[in-house]
Amino acid sequence: MSSEKEATETKGDLKEEGGDFKHDEILVNPDLLNEAVDGENREHEMGLWQSVKSHPWACLWAFTMCFTIVMESFDMFLNGNFVAQSAFQQRYGVQLADGSHAIPTRWQSALFQSGQCGAFVGVFLAGPITNRIGYRWTTILGLMLMNATIFISFFADSLEVLTVGQALEGVPWGFFIANAPAYASEIVPLALRGACTATLQMSWSIGGIIVAAATYGYNKRDDEWAWRVPLALQWIFPTPLMILLFLAPESPWWLIRRGRKKEALTSIKRLGTKSPEHAQQTLAMMERTVKIEEAMGGTPTLLDLFKGTDLRRTAITCLMYASQNFAGNLIANQATFFFEQAGISHNRSFQLNLINSCLGFIANACSWPLTGWFGRRTIYLWGTAVNITLLIILGICASIPQNSQTNYAQACLGIVISFVFAGAMGPISYTVISETSSVRLRALSTGVGRAAYYVAEIPMIYLASQMLNPTGWNMAGKCGYVWGGTALVCWIMAYFFLPELKHRSYREADILFNRKVPARKFKTTVIDVKDNEVEIFDLSRVTLHLTYGESIMPAYWPGGIPSHIRPHHTPDLSFDEIKEEVKGWLLFVKAGVREDEDDYYELRQRRALVDQWAAATQEFRDSFDERAPIDLPGTEKRIYPSDPDEGLRYPPEARQRMFTNQPGHTGVICLAPVDAAHPANKARWVKFLILLYRYDHESGHCLVNDHTFSVASLNPATTTTASFDDFLPWLYLESALFSGIYLTRGGTVLYLGQLHNHLLVDEQGLRTVRLAIVDYNIDGTVKDVVLWRPFNMFKPYLNLFVNGLSISDVVQGLGGGKFHNQPMDMDLPILDILQHAKAANQLFGTMNLCALEDWKEDIEVYASGYLALEAAGRGLDYDLRNLVAPEEVMMRRKPALRRLLSAHGLPTDRNALFPV
Repeated sequence: MSSEKEATETKGDLKEEGGDFKHDEILVNPDLLNEAVDGENREHEMGLWQSVKSHPWACLWAFTMCFTIVMESFDMFLNGNFVAQSAFQQRYGVQLADGSHAIPTRWQSALFQSGQCGAFVGVFLAGPITNRIGYRWTTILGLMLMNATIFISFFADSLEVLTVGQALEGVPWGFFIANAPAYASEIVPLALRGACTATLQMSWSIGGIIVAAATYGYNKRDDEWAWRVPLALQWIFPTPLMILLFLAPESPWWLIRRGRKKEALTSIKRLGTKSPEHAQQTLAMMERTVKIEEAMGGTPTLLDLFKGTDLRRTAITCLMYASQNFAGNLIANQATFFFEQAGISHNRSFQLNLINSCLGFIANACSWPLTGWFGRRTIYLWGTAVNITLLIILGICASIPQNSQTNYAQACLGIVISFVFAGAMGPISYTVISETSSVRLRALSTGVGRAAYYVAEIPMIYLASQMLNPTGWNMAGKCGYVWGGTALVCWIMAYFFLPELKHRSYREADILFNRKVPARKFKTTVIDVKDNEVEIFDLSRVTLHLTYGESIMPAYWPGGIPSHIRPHHTPDLSFDEIKEEVKGWLLFVKAGVREDEDDYYELRQRRALVDQWAAATQEFRDSFDERAPIDLPGTEKRIYPSDPDEGLRYPPEARQRMFTNQPGHTGVICLAPVDAAHPANKARWVKFLILLYRYDHESGHCLVNDHTFSVASLNPATTTTASFDDFLPWLYLESALFSGIYLTRGGTVLYLGQLHNHLLVDEQGLRTVRLAIVDYNIDGTVKDVVLWRPFNMFKPYLNLFVNGLSISDVVQGLGGGKFHNQPMDMDLPILDILQHAKAANQLFGTMNLCALEDWKEDIEVYASGYLALEAAGRGLDYDLRNLVAPEEVMMRRKPALRRLLSAHGLPTDRNALFPV
């Protein structure tokens, strides 16, 4: 009864103390996990209008952030109108044969492309800055830059200066477009994600309306103010938006990723979740998703976008963004100029452009409920299909004999194409972009996706200008053939690769991508609200060891072992001192651990306990230390042979299913990389394994009792070197294996439970044919080490692991090592190594009886085909999977071995042959 009370108190303490702790407890504490489930269920149950009524402030702040896009759309539409404006053409254009003026194609392209080039730089700056200072402050910084750079464009007196001004204005555009969809999707409930992110397209429409109205109003002027006044209108936006965003809450998802849970909870309440219970549930739901994604990696980097399942998500984001340039959008961006080239009068073209912009606004508003009803994939596919048809019809209209009717038909088709884009592909693209990426990588993903947009747009702008400009190809409406073809490619790509994420939480999206569900099955695949399997690492991030089969080694600690988890400060403690140091930790584990059938859950749970204990305050740890008896309830009996003899044991449920995740303690572990990128090391490792085989003894191998050969694949999130000093943290701490570690009341790590010698090979050992026998202190430092020939390991092995002697005793008993520490050249042919050792009388036992042909035969049995490859100079190509297990070698060689021993008058009994 007392232990149950202690466990309950502990869970309460954990929750209370966890204010700004790591997220690990969300997957350890069942109460918090239930809160996360309840929070996600509540989001699924909320409809569109219910979400609007309960979260009006979230809608306001999402729209405010999305409205920053109006500045990019303003400039894009403004440039499209400038090239069609008489005063601008007279000032900067060239005279045509008919006496009119036009802006040269190269300067049209420069005006359109310069801002996009600046934005390309901006989106790559936005991700790292946002990860550091948040969405709000990054956007405010962009607005400040915007205010400053407008001056350059406003006072420009040449196309060159105007182009430079546009390029510099583009940098803050990159900030806005990278952050707006991410922020909007993170602060609103699930039902509002589609509608709120779709307002990004509305911001484009609003920018177009303002530009259309301003240029239409000033179109009749014939002085410089015809274009300078519209440029000055840009100053309307930045300052009010800065004030509003200063008052806005930061994204709670971003705050949780930064470990600022209290601020995240405050943000959730400000966004509209008034009920304290619901706010806690929402916080738990967010923490759960963040923790799941943390299991996939640590600090987000651009390279993470192209690894594992994130590569698919990045590809979808990039393709969706880029596709906006291929489905008729550029006709809308240059609508006025398009209308003129289609044969519409100058003044009427500006009127139609204003109508076109207003219709785009209406189309976008209509898309909000449609996004929730029909889903993203359906709207995108149908919208693109309609535009493909309209674009082909547009091309046909431009191909027949031209008159006023065909001119207006082309203009009307251009308006309808823009309308469909503004109501379908445009808003849906932003919704898909904001939902597809993982929460962890969202700031980077939206930036890289937009960069893909600019990479596609810059050449497409040039192509569009060439097709429409009378000084270029002068295709007018025939460009519909080109855009219809590119839109068809977009439709095909979307059909096969665009998933449906309607009504999917970010956790569900993570799981669907992790399961590699085909895009067409996203809609029908059922995800249980309790599923967490995405936390199982990608195979690319799991350490595999090369042995006679493949088995899972300790998985990487996501992001590297936290810096606050440190080894104990002294290598020497008595057993009584150790018991006093770790008793509070054992009580903490007993109170917090939960048995589960999922091995990976237990892996994460152990890490969470280690992380929380090491990060906790001293008062928190002391509270357990004061309550902990030496003999904890349920831990009196020895569970495993490696357990101490008295009162220092983990509860059984904390020690389940751990030994399958680590190498055998009498196996050889290679600390050097032996993958395809290190072919020389790989060949040396093959030789090393062959040399470990005692060819003429029926046991088959000096390590036959536990013939595990492993390769330590180090955590890519750290700069840890493959050295003896880092071995115990890699072996025990990466997976928080309680079979080898205990934590002290000071939060430091003691390596206990399996104190024995380890057989290690580093890169130097591979080169010099030397196996290291290493003994460690309880603080993880090296206590003693001796180097030994792999083909002379039988007696050291028996004395160390069977008789329990120390390294110094073994070395002294075998004559101080003598030749054993002297280096050899592993890059020599393996038969030369053996011949050299035999000539120097350095082979052990009956290996000296072997002739060269015997060695060849034995090597061929153990490593089939290796000698032939080495003789051909291709030893680096040997496949480690071809190595034969020692027990198989023993069965193949046993009859021949006995005949060999009998022929030399030697006993065939193992003990008589090799007395200990």
